[in-house]
Amino acid sequence: MTGMQIGQVQLIGLYTLLGLAPLAVIMTTSFTKFSIVLTLLRSALGVQQAPGNMAISGLALAATLVVMAPTMHKIGASLGADPLETGQVPPLAQMVEAVREPLGEFMLKHSRPAERKFLVDAAKRIDPERDAQETDFTLLVPAFLISEISSGFEAGFLLYIAFVVIDLVVANVLTAMGMMMLSPSTVSIPLKLFVLVAASGIPKLMHALILSYAK
Repeated sequence: MTGMQIGQVQLIGLYTLLGLAPLAVIMTTSFTKFSIVLTLLRSALGVQQAPGNMAISGLALAATLVVMAPTMHKIGASLGADPLETGQVPPLAQMVEAVREPLGEFMLKHSRPAERKFLVDAAKRIDPERDAQETDFTLLVPAFLISEISSGFEAGFLLYIAFVVIDLVVANVLTAMGMMMLSPSTVSIPLKLFVLVAASGIPKLMHALILSYAK
């Protein structure tokens, strides 16, 4: 290959990576957990339009940047010179290698050992000749993603329980007062919003989610 052809191949590879970037963010960062918890919180409150999906995604992404900052610094240090300053794009292989170790370290730290062990055992049963390890990226990514989704639903379940109690109390009070024609959600939604605001629920929830990665 000539130098021009190699440059074109690298450019195509770079564009491909950029196209897969949103999927990579979902699979290898804390974004999935944040978005699941916030979506379930909105559902538990009973308000389907506020905050909107863009607001939830924006808040999840902002919190993800806080959590992933140390990992991004390590990736930047591995790349060496800043491409924006030098005006030169590093070779594709160098970029992949720079991302692989810091991101793998993050996922290894925050994935559940049980999930890693299961996937390693499953890989060995599927391909007995394979020397599968927990640090293999093809096994580490699904282990991390399963762990994050599980943690997100566990946190969302706890939030749901708290707001379901309010729904039950409101429904029983309205029934006892003979106001069965009044929809319980008409009273419970403002009450749940009041409890959330009075307890500084959103800041405390986000603080807890971010600090859950401070292991």
